[in-house]
Amino acid sequence: MKRKDPPKQQRNAPCQCGSGKKYKKCHLLIEREEAEQAEIVFRERLKQRSLEAEKRREEFVSNVAESGRTPFGRHPSALTAALIMGAALGGMPGFNRNR
Repeated sequence: MKRKDPPKQQRNAPCQCGSGKKYKKCHLLIEREEAEQAEIVFRERLKQRSLEAEKRREEFVSNVAESGRTPFGRHPSALTAALIMGAALGGMPGFNRNR
């Protein structure tokens, strides 16, 4: 069963706040600004999380390459899998995914 969205406020209808102004002259601009601000905050958080994930991935791959150990042990297939996982999650230095 689909959820019905509440009816949208019409641009030329009186504003629901009771100011007597048309919606487009009263709250439409305010709501657009709020939506733009929310979008900016969302993009900033997404960028920050991406940077944090990239840093963790680089640290993991670096630790595996330096120590030869993975969370799964020193087994060659575990080491290979960890390095491949690192490459698949964004590449390694000098690794070009577009080739």
